[in-house]
Amino acid sequence: MMASLREEFRHFHPEIKTTTVHPFFITPPPSSVEHWDKTSRIPDVSAVTVAERTVEGIKKEKVTVTIPSYLYFLLLILQFLPSAAGEFWRDMFYAKINPLEKRKAKVT
Repeated sequence: MMASLREEFRHFHPEIKTTTVHPFFITPPPSSVEHWDKTSRIPDVSAVTVAERTVEGIKKEKVTVTIPSYLYFLLLILQFLPSAAGEFWRDMFYAKINPLEKRKAKVT
C-alpha cells in the first residue's frame, strides 16, 4: 500500500516524500500494563532506538527503514527463496503472542 502511495506522490507531488518504517517488536515501558506474553527468537527494540532510527531515516529521505536493520536483508532474501524455505524460516522465527487473559485462563 505504501508503495502505491509513494508512486502517486512521486508522479503528482514529487515534493512529498514518504518513509515506511518496519519496526519489529518495541519493548513496552515498564509502567505499561502487560496485555500479552510474547516469545520470540529476535529481541525487542527499545522505543528510543526505534524513534532515533526513524528520524534518521526520514532525514536521509530513505524509502524504507527496517528496525533492527539486519532484518531488512533477511526479509529481502526470503522473497527469492522457494515458498517452502520461506515458510520454514518464518516458522523458526515466528513470534508467538498470547493474550494474558487466555494464558491465565489455561493456568486456572
